[in-house]
Amino acid sequence: MKIVQPILIVSAILITLLAHTIRADEQMEGTIKEEGFGKYSIIDNNGTELLLNVSKRETKYDPALWRPTNDDKINATYYEKKGRDGAMLVAKQISLVAAGPNTVTIDSPTTVTITESGRSGFITTLTDYDNKDQKFTRHRGTKMIPTGWVPSPGEKAVITFHLQPATFGFGIAYMADEVKKID
Repeated sequence: MKIVQPILIVSAILITLLAHTIRADEQMEGTIKEEGFGKYSIIDNNGTELLLNVSKRETKYDPALWRPTNDDKINATYYEKKGRDGAMLVAKQISLVAAGPNTVTIDSPTTVTITESGRSGFITTLTDYDNKDQKFTRHRGTKMIPTGWVPSPGEKAVITFHLQPATFGFGIAYMADEVKKID
């Protein structure tokens, strides 16, 4: 009897602690109303607006190299997390159902007009995509053709690139592999 009582107390404490870590995931489908740094305002199919927070560690995206923009229809799995300022909703999985008019898929290589050029990359205007502005990041392996060419504003180029999750923030980085000057 003396051994059973401490075991029951310890098991009751463990069950209480584990009950708080087990959380029920909820699912919703809706449209992105507004995007912010680390969060999305979503209107679900019932017309209810939710603020969904994202985490670099926990949130997964489908497709993996896509991030939601305004007017995208999405399907999200989320849970409620207790924070310092109260409860918040944190996304575990966000899947694209239908792309909105603000989602642009850029094919590599693409023709651009250089708007700004710096050590870390280029801000360009995409000539094939309704003159949308896009930043391309330069990395150690970026090849400039002709060799030694430093792009200046107004010059045209063809950029071959690949996508990867951004190191800072929650977006996608467009990494320039080759920048070829157009005469």
